[in-house]
Amino acid sequence: MRCAAAIIVGLGGCGFHSNAASPEVDAPPGTEPDAAVDVGPLVCPTTAAWISITGSTSKYMIESSSDEISQWWRANLRCNAAGAGIHLVVFDSMQEAVDLSAKLQPTKIYYTGMLQPNGPILAADGWTQITGRNAISWWGNGEPNDGGVPGNIVDTGVAQFAVIDMTSYLRDVDGHQSHDYVCECDGRAVDTTIQIPPQ
Repeated sequence: MRCAAAIIVGLGGCGFHSNAASPEVDAPPGTEPDAAVDVGPLVCPTTAAWISITGSTSKYMIESSSDEISQWWRANLRCNAAGAGIHLVVFDSMQEAVDLSAKLQPTKIYYTGMLQPNGPILAADGWTQITGRNAISWWGNGEPNDGGVPGNIVDTGVAQFAVIDMTSYLRDVDGHQSHDYVCECDGRAVDTTIQIPPQ
């Protein structure tokens, strides 16, 4: 009983209430539902580090990689550790991506929660988001190219993570570089069935 109380208190401390008994499949108004599941009512952190953008109920925290190496896997763990319903940024729409990019420093590169699990034959196939939402097509010119020459269409399993680059578009990378990253609080759980490419 004491353990159960600690778990409830722990979730409450993150600002979310568990809704495990009846998870809801969510979808923006006027769209089809997808596999993303809510963890409960959306209550995001209120510190100054978390920002808003027009038209989104999410909160975003832009994190710097300057304190230590922030490969994709570390960035992913750090966002998840911030609380339930917090993860690397995922995009519900092109407009959300455009609006968030306007808040980012144009000289930096930022990891997102968009990835390509192992298996696809073509570089543009199989992209998804860490919450299970469908990936948006907001790629830079010649991307995704599996980290190769722009226009490369064959997937060699090299570059399987998406970053927002200095052009404010998505580019695929291998995840081993140290980049800044964006955490998003939207109340959605990470889809644990997605096979994240190994480090």
